[in-house]
Amino acid sequence: MANIIQKLPFKLFPVNKSNSGVYSYYKSSPIMTFDFNENTTRLISSKSLFLCGKFRLINENGKDQRPANRFDVNGTKQADVASYEEVAYIDDRIAVNSVIDTVSVSSMRGNMYEQAKNYHRNMASSIGATTSYKDLCSYQNMTLSACANNDVIAREISSDIEFALPLKNGYFTSNPLISLERGLSIKINLAADSQVIYGLSGQNYKYELESVFLMGDYLVMDQELKGLDAAYTSFYNFMNVMQSSNDHNNINIQLQAVNTLYHNFVPAEWSNNDSYNSFSTCPLLNKDGDYKVATVKQYTVNRGAIRYPNNYSVDEAKLNKVNSFQTLRSRQYLDAIYPFALNKKCLISPESEQLDYMVDARETDTTTPQSTDQGLVKAWEKDDASGKWSRTGNIEKAAHVYGIGARLDGLFAGASSNYANASYNYSIESDLDNQSNNVYIYALASTEFVSDKLGNVVAVN
Repeated sequence: MANIIQKLPFKLFPVNKSNSGVYSYYKSSPIMTFDFNENTTRLISSKSLFLCGKFRLINENGKDQRPANRFDVNGTKQADVASYEEVAYIDDRIAVNSVIDTVSVSSMRGNMYEQAKNYHRNMASSIGATTSYKDLCSYQNMTLSACANNDVIAREISSDIEFALPLKNGYFTSNPLISLERGLSIKINLAADSQVIYGLSGQNYKYELESVFLMGDYLVMDQELKGLDAAYTSFYNFMNVMQSSNDHNNINIQLQAVNTLYHNFVPAEWSNNDSYNSFSTCPLLNKDGDYKVATVKQYTVNRGAIRYPNNYSVDEAKLNKVNSFQTLRSRQYLDAIYPFALNKKCLISPESEQLDYMVDARETDTTTPQSTDQGLVKAWEKDDASGKWSRTGNIEKAAHVYGIGARLDGLFAGASSNYANASYNYSIESDLDNQSNNVYIYALASTEFVSDKLGNVVAVN
């Protein structure tokens, strides 16, 4: 039996270093690749793996200019107001995670283990469902660079943000020890600026990552280790568009061992649009002058046109009539992301459920909210005459914890369901009125390694 004889910290820089040392979408350096050579006497501790660096917003026309975002301070009227105060920020819940579009993990021999697409939107769901307001004010602010609300992230983004982001794709979260028997290559694709940045002046700004490196711990063994490859879980992403009040969709996901499925929504107009937050996990929204919630009445999830895992429709009509707690309406969705019985913290909280007697009293004259944003948030706008800022603009964010889902592993025992020969289909009855909403669907599925006679490994679900 092999033993750990030493723990060695490492600091690994991208092999495709840019000429300027800066990585960004707008400067055509949107890929960062980290390679680990083959080594049969070392493992990587996955919980120690962090992507580190500095994030900054810069004005297209002036590299040193940051967005001021001084909403609660009366600015002095100047000739060039635009260069004095501009409004631009990023999503508060996932913060710097918003720049990660895709995480790909493979061996140094070119065998793909996992390609987690739309990684940032998946993080928007998981952070909202497993994080509390206190977490956003403390621990998660330090590890995920997340913030309590839109106003706080707006102030943080006025200067550089140092980050150390854990990689939360399936391969790393399900493998506590990562084998280097065939080497390891991690490729991170960055998202477009218009997807990451939004706000009144969002179109004037770009983002950059600087001093980027990957840190973690090697575990040095006292003998060679081979054949450690085991089953793990991977995230698979699919996308649809819905725009009718009685919507049906059919997806051939072709996965043999699916553990859980969940969806999140965002208006199609909000994706890659610097006027809106692309990472809102909101209910279905209609637009009638402004955005309003299109209430979901009921939905059904099926396997091969047969209701599964529930043999009934999830009915929200009665809950909506009595304005029941959002937690009840989102229970299936929350359970699909993290076991509902074990989940002790979430951004659906007493404050968001309007249980004021359970929430600590706060000063009524505080400009910055002392709680998370809940619901539809309007943009900051400045009155040039008075110099005052107020949230009187168009709705640009929907700070909900919302979606639909189904957990196929009801006993949390690693059980799965076969969708290789049966498609996944669902129907949603709602008040949606010809407004296009994007539907992001995530499937968490067990994956295994299959080896050929030459020693090549293929990940198979």
